[in-house]
Amino acid sequence: MSQEPTTRSHETTIEIAASTETVWKGITDAQEIVRWFAPEARVEPGEGGSFFVSWGPGMEGTSRIAVWEPERHLRVVEERKHGPRHGGGDPTGSGGEPVEIAVDYYLEAKGGSTVLRLVHSGFGMGADWDNEFESTHYGWMMFLRNLRHALTRHLRTPCRQAMLVVESALSASETWAKVMGPAGFLASGTIEGLKEGDRFAWRTATGEEISGVALMPHPPIYIGGSLEQANDSLFGITSMPKAVMLTFMFYGLSEAQAEAIQSRWTELVRSAVSTSAACAEARV
Repeated sequence: MSQEPTTRSHETTIEIAASTETVWKGITDAQEIVRWFAPEARVEPGEGGSFFVSWGPGMEGTSRIAVWEPERHLRVVEERKHGPRHGGGDPTGSGGEPVEIAVDYYLEAKGGSTVLRLVHSGFGMGADWDNEFESTHYGWMMFLRNLRHALTRHLRTPCRQAMLVVESALSASETWAKVMGPAGFLASGTIEGLKEGDRFAWRTATGEEISGVALMPHPPIYIGGSLEQANDSLFGITSMPKAVMLTFMFYGLSEAQAEAIQSRWTELVRSAVSTSAACAEARV
């Protein structure tokens, strides 16, 4: 009689028009990791070594390298004293069983390209794991597209990352409708039917022209793509309850150029959601 599984995993696969050597360096070299994943990274290479990544205070972590087979297989393991990060785990580590969460990268040559298969495993079966299970699966879909873009469009180009959160008094769906509507990014243009790889061209409510290629459209929650006007950099717009998150991967731009885009987009989002709030108050 077979035993019921006690853990679950999710898998993400992407084909990258680059050699296995290039992709291996992209996932194991700290100077490469900061161009598609976290803005801070340190790697002690080899089996028994370590991976450290950070998005800022409270959003960092170190994993152990369990498998190091260059251009074939990398396995990093996060060892926890508790369960899920959110939704029922013991964040103090004072109770519960130790947990190992693993990320496996499998590389396979395919002509002049590389097929990268990522398996994230060790998640519990309970509902308290659902949030982390689903969010990491979604996150890897985005990050691996960042990796492909960095290796095929911006090899060795310096990257500036930015993550900005703008508060909203509206629900996630209401926020999305305003931000991705005439008062926000779509004074003209549309996201209707937009698929990965499609070109888009928008004019914002402030008159800014934005065009590029969609990488992972997922309305009414998220849309990401390239920015032709910013040296083919990457952007993401995520609608959340009471907030909008803007993410950027600026390739080859100066600090002043990157900050100018961040400022314009932040003010555009703030204007779209605050105008909506003012209208709601007026109706009351």
